[in-house]
Amino acid sequence: MSDPFYDQFSRDLVAGGVDSALAALAVGLAEAGRGPELFEVRLMQARAALGLPLASGTTLDELPDVPRAQLEERYLAACREVGHLLLARGEIPMAWRYLRVVGDREATAQAMRTATPADDQIAAWIEIGLVEGVAPELGFELLLAHYGTCQAITTYDAQVHGRPRAQQQAIAGVLVRRLHGDLVDNVRSDLERRGVAWSGTSLTEALALDPELLADNNYHIDTSHLAAVVRFARVLDDPATLRLALDLAEYGRALAPAYHYRGEVPFEDVYTASRLYFAASLGQDVDEALSYFRAQVEAAASDHARAVAAEVYVALLARTGRAREAFDVAIERLPSPWHGSALVDSLAELAQQAGRVDDWAAICRERGDLLGYAAAQAASRAAR
Repeated sequence: MSDPFYDQFSRDLVAGGVDSALAALAVGLAEAGRGPELFEVRLMQARAALGLPLASGTTLDELPDVPRAQLEERYLAACREVGHLLLARGEIPMAWRYLRVVGDREATAQAMRTATPADDQIAAWIEIGLVEGVAPELGFELLLAHYGTCQAITTYDAQVHGRPRAQQQAIAGVLVRRLHGDLVDNVRSDLERRGVAWSGTSLTEALALDPELLADNNYHIDTSHLAAVVRFARVLDDPATLRLALDLAEYGRALAPAYHYRGEVPFEDVYTASRLYFAASLGQDVDEALSYFRAQVEAAASDHARAVAAEVYVALLARTGRAREAFDVAIERLPSPWHGSALVDSLAELAQQAGRVDDWAAICRERGDLLGYAAAQAASRAAR
């Protein structure tokens, strides 16, 4: 099939010269959605404007400073133009090749949220959304839907723990909702086989309907998956998703002892500790939970275990409205300097929540933390 652009370019070149022909070609390629070719034409226009050969093999490093800066500016503009052109056509993986250069993540994420990937683009969408962090929750949802819970859990452990808290929370929420939904469906089917009608969504309620539901080592979902998802759920602070996590922990506690996997301090008794942690985060049994996790700090057998337990204890204090106590325990128990984690804010944030910015400044000075001291003093002045 012939391509009309060839003959049209020749006519435009004769009629108006190189600049005019390239401009017309760019318009035509944009209208046709031919992004990669449009990008190259924009670079040719940039080289022509700077008096450089259109098909130059010269690298940017070999150019004089002024033309190089101007060419870089035009290069970025071309990336932005072509990337958005391809986004509008739904060609997201191709668009991201250009928008990655200019860092336009939000436009790419928005396009992904309003489109549906073709089957042969699933892997590319997961790479862009999850691995490159453009739309982590969406990328993880695709991974979970197309590769299953086991792969999703493995990926969470390998890639998500080091992400910002908001990303961890969003992705953990995806897993909690999926596993809870699957477990509810499986429990409902089991109850139906036993002649018990149940239309609810509370696993705790379902277990009360039939005391034999978990007899003889029975279970309704991969128990290693359950333990992993309950572990991931500790980063959550959304009440609705926390309630689902609490329900999962209650189900786990009711399983036969063979399925009670031993965790790390302070969650060695995974389901008991997790139930207390989730419940206290929701304002339930707060004193019992704080007593439990405080005891875990005191009983820890090593400095590392004590620091890990203290982090959880500080997190729970902060979650339950005890900001001043959380700040004190953080100063005493957490490693210094403490810049925050998925569970516990930085000392700067804890100090501001507790109204202890001046104390934080004094502590920074005592510890020889000049930058922390400067930040604390600035925050104190701004507050005044």
